[in-house]
Amino acid sequence: NLSSKIKLLGKLPNNKIPFDDISLLFNCSISEGSSNSILESLTFGKPVVASDNEGNREILSESGFGRIYKNNEVDSAVEQIEYFYKLDDDSISNIANEAKKFINTNYNKELMINEYYDYFQGLDCKIKT
Repeated sequence: NLSSKIKLLGKLPNNKIPFDDISLLFNCSISEGSSNSILESLTFGKPVVASDNEGNREILSESGFGRIYKNNEVDSAVEQIEYFYKLDDDSISNIANEAKKFINTNYNKELMINEYYDYFQGLDCKIKT
């Protein structure tokens, strides 16, 4: 029975999520682009269970550190949470390492700056360097 083992913190502003104190991030946004809370959670090496939307699929598809549940289906959400809950400590540690590696490879500061730079170059804007 998950309800006796899970403490739900409710809706929190992104800057108030206690990443050091959570075991898992549960994201239930019906519609979203790239979720900052998911990216931040992965930076801290925390697994993610998220609703099925384009932004969440883009970040979590084919990853071992995130699971997508079917929108408006409680059983699907519970199944994905249970998946992580049943893992042993070594598996959770591996997930944490993979999540951090994913963020460092795909969302590092230099990469993001270069992608924005390239985007604005494509708009034929003058960029001061």
